[in-house]
Amino acid sequence: MKKLLFRLFAYGIDLLIINIILIALSNISFINTNIGELQSTTNIYNEVSKEYKGITSRIDEILFDKYIDLTEATELKGDYQFFYQDILDIPINSELCDEQIGEVKNRINTTMQNTLYGYTYDISHLTIKINVIAIVLGILYFGLFEWYMHGKTIGKMIFRLKTVDNDNIKKKIPVWKYLIKGLLVSGVIFTFANIIITLMCNGENIAWFNKGYNFINDLQYMYNVLFLLVIFIRKDERSVHDVLLNMRVMLMDKNGKEVESIIFNEKLSD
Repeated sequence: MKKLLFRLFAYGIDLLIINIILIALSNISFINTNIGELQSTTNIYNEVSKEYKGITSRIDEILFDKYIDLTEATELKGDYQFFYQDILDIPINSELCDEQIGEVKNRINTTMQNTLYGYTYDISHLTIKINVIAIVLGILYFGLFEWYMHGKTIGKMIFRLKTVDNDNIKKKIPVWKYLIKGLLVSGVIFTFANIIITLMCNGENIAWFNKGYNFINDLQYMYNVLFLLVIFIRKDERSVHDVLLNMRVMLMDKNGKEVESIIFNEKLSD
């Protein structure tokens, strides 16, 4: 169990390091030439999300009695600019039927989806260059850097972990295996897929883009769950990429001696 926890902590540290580097590069204007537009678009996206949460709860509160007066209508129109058109035609000072209330809520939901879908595409398009850098960083760090450091990343060094060949810990693992490992471990495959659907969409079919975008995010979530699940259920604590590439992660004690980990019990190997 110790190796499993150490491995998760090491992975978290490695991701943090990559993200810090990526954020630093993202804020360099000549690298990220869209930084101003990206910040502006992200701010609007967050505002729409915030307004949607606000107006859905406020609508439920105001229309609980199926009635809206002039003061309440004015308040709604003034506070929620992105949804102004959706509440413009609400009958004032008269009782509303369930169908009318449903129509108002449907219009708000439709506006939210269409607006956020559009901004999601804009953000994805504006971050293509940064995502390319993220792909390169992931491969370099979990691939070439770990190969150069003989199976160790910074996170692995901290927790005394090392990637080794599954059959012979003294055998040198070829660089191509580390490069494939970098693709699988860093999750850059999903980043690359998002770039592809963004370029394919080209701003013309936003609904199609968001279906693909959400599908890729769901796949990434399932892959991450599988990544952890396979480690936990296998006695040797090897994950998907370990099995595919015939690798394993070795835990060492302070003297450099391997510690055999069997999920809930660790013992020094002979």
